[in-house]
Amino acid sequence: MLKKLLFCIVALASLHGFAQPSVAGKSYEMEMEQERLSCFIEFIDSDDYYIEVSSQETEDIVYVVVLSYGKYKIEDDRVVLMDALHDYQMEMVLADETLLMQKGFGFMKGKCFMFPVTSYRTDIPGGIDEDINKANIQEERDRYSVQNKELHNLTYGKYKAIKFAFDLDVYENNTYCFGFRDCPFSKGTFKRNGNVLNLYDPSLDCTFYLLIGDDNRLISKSLPGSNGNVFKMIDISSSHQPQKGGFGCSRRR
Repeated sequence: MLKKLLFCIVALASLHGFAQPSVAGKSYEMEMEQERLSCFIEFIDSDDYYIEVSSQETEDIVYVVVLSYGKYKIEDDRVVLMDALHDYQMEMVLADETLLMQKGFGFMKGKCFMFPVTSYRTDIPGGIDEDINKANIQEERDRYSVQNKELHNLTYGKYKAIKFAFDLDVYENNTYCFGFRDCPFSKGTFKRNGNVLNLYDPSLDCTFYLLIGDDNRLISKSLPGSNGNVFKMIDISSSHQPQKGGFGCSRRR
């Protein structure tokens, strides 16, 4: 770990005076704190990128979550990533085949993506609905608000996605944490607007949305990598509060 960190520091120290390598057609890996998880960024060509987190569930089963995808551009020593679904931007510093995340997902900030290899991807992975966009999601939220004018009860506590291994914590102090396999994908604050929760993530400077359903259900519209997922309450607590030092979302095996 220390050796990798020192390599990253040396690479970043050599920013000035050297031509920056191209990232096109390469895949970079970020070391994760969680043992089963891996994080990669793929630069498919001179324009497209996507970021995925994978979980090695068994020897034969791997779960893959595409966190972000869209277009990228290189400006001097910076790589700017522009998310296609939510329009937020991430920024990375490029030096000697190493990418340092300066602005992006909270769990990536200050981390290095290293060890580039040739990517054999020719397009964004399957499973992404190209018909889903920011305007369509807005229309779905508006339609839901019209059809559900009576306020549903919002219960604070722990939620789990019905169809995938996502976790969601909603706290009484109007903070939230959304994660996957002990990795906090998004943390921030929320405001209620009728039966819609507006979740603001300061790391991305972006707002995500949840629809408040009946019977202690929350519907993603849409959290990173989790559009349309339904979350069910698993732990109700009137005094549910985050742990000290952040917004919580900490689970130990």
